Amino acid sequence: MVLEILVGPKKAERHPLEILLISMIYTIIAIFIAHFLFPQEVSILSIAFITIMFIPLFQSMFILEEKEEETYVEKSGKVPFTEHSKLLNVYLFFFIGIILSTTLVYTFFSANKILSKDNVFSLQVRTIESIRNHATGNYINASMFKSIFVNNTKILLLIFVLSMLSGAASIFIIAWNASVIGVFSSLEIEKLLETHGIIYSYVVGLTSSLLSISLHGIPEIAAYFLASFAGGIISVSIIREKHKTKEMGKIVMDSIEVLFIAEVLIFFAAMIESLY
Repeated sequence: MVLEILVGPKKAERHPLEILLISMIYTIIAIFIAHFLFPQEVSILSIAFITIMFIPLFQSMFILEEKEEETYVEKSGKVPFTEHSKLLNVYLFFFIGIILSTTLVYTFFSANKILSKDNVFSLQVRTIESIRNHATGNYINASMFKSIFVNNTKILLLIFVLSMLSGAASIFIIAWNASVIGVFSSLEIEKLLETHGIIYSYVVGLTSSLLSISLHGIPEIAAYFLASFAGGIISVSIIREKHKTKEMGKIVMDSIEVLFIAEVLIFFAAMIESLY
C-alpha cells in the first residue's frame, strides 16, 4: 500500500522513471529482508517479496487500463495497440530496476562481504549454468530451436494464465527473469574485476552483457510483458463483472490479439537464440 501512496497508477504511467527508482530500492530491501529472515532461501524468497510489494500497484494499473480500454471500446469499437504502451513502459522500468539492483548487490555488497553471492543468488546461477550447457554453434539448431520455442511458449502461457487468474501474480515470473539477467550481467562484471577497477568493470560488464543477449532477449521479454498485460486485462474485466456485458467480447479478442503478437515474438526470439 505504501507503494501506491508514493506512486499511484496514473502517476506511474506519466512518470515511469519513478518506477525504475522504486523498483531498485524495493529489490534491495527485498533481498536484505529475505537474507535476514530466511538466509538459506534468499534467491527465491527475495523475488516473492518483490512480487508482494508490487502486486497492489499493478492491480490498480490493470483496473485503470481496463477502464480506459472500456471507454475506447465504447467510442470506436476497438482498442488501438498504442493505448497499451503506458502500462508496458511501467513493466519495462520495473524490469530494468530489478536488473540494476541485482547487479549492484552482487557486485558491490558481495565484494565488501556484506552478503554472500553464492547464497543470495544460488538459484539464478544454477539457471544460467543450465542455459549455457545447452549452447551450440553458430547455426540454427533445429532441436535447440524447438526446445527453446516450446519452453518459452509454456512460460508465456503460464504468465497469461497466472495473470488472468490473479491479476498481477505473473509479475513473479517477470521479476525472476529480471533477476536471472541481473546475475548473468554480474558474472560478466566479475570476470572484468580480475583485471580492472570496480567502476569500470561494472559499467563495461553490464553494458556488454546486456548487449550480448539483446537480440533474443528484447523480443522474449517483451512477449512476457504482453502476456501478463493480456491476462491482467481479462482478470480485471471479470472482477468488475464486465463478462456480463457486450464489451467483454471485444476486450477478450483484443487480449487474444496481444497474446498472438507475443507468441510471434517468442518464435523469432527462439530462432535468434538458437543461433548461439
